[in-house]
Amino acid sequence: MDAAGIEVPANTKVKVDRPLAFSLAGHWYSDWILENITPRSIVAEGLRKCFSNDAFVTEQMIDLYWELARHPGNREATGKRFAWYREGRWPIEIEKIKLPTLIMWGEDDQLIPVEVGDEMHKRIANSELVIYPASGTYRTKRMRRFPLQQLIILWLG
Repeated sequence: MDAAGIEVPANTKVKVDRPLAFSLAGHWYSDWILENITPRSIVAEGLRKCFSNDAFVTEQMIDLYWELARHPGNREATGKRFAWYREGRWPIEIEKIKLPTLIMWGEDDQLIPVEVGDEMHKRIANSELVIYPASGTYRTKRMRRFPLQQLIILWLG
């Protein structure tokens, strides 16, 4: 589930700092560029903002994500998703979710701060929130002490 449907509170512990691509997407003057050119530097900046520590971002990782971003259809879809953060949002009725829900969040997430995860947890009746310390949007090697498979098995009981 994408957490972008919940508004980010005004005062968050970690300052929201979204990549340039989020600001460019959804404008007539930049959509064509993003869909047809996609500079590697935009991908690199986006990755660096997804980790709480830039050291986790390698040149190989940037190349991989740059290739994935240029796969047919991905640029257009990503542009629409990023533009949605800025405008044209619609409310997601997450209160209607009745299934057990595991919400996992990075404590230092700059794209969608942990306070949004707190709000999701409050609004989804049968949910559990796990916050990974010293982590951004993406899972890092530091989080190996919280293996995803073990967490899901424990959660499922």
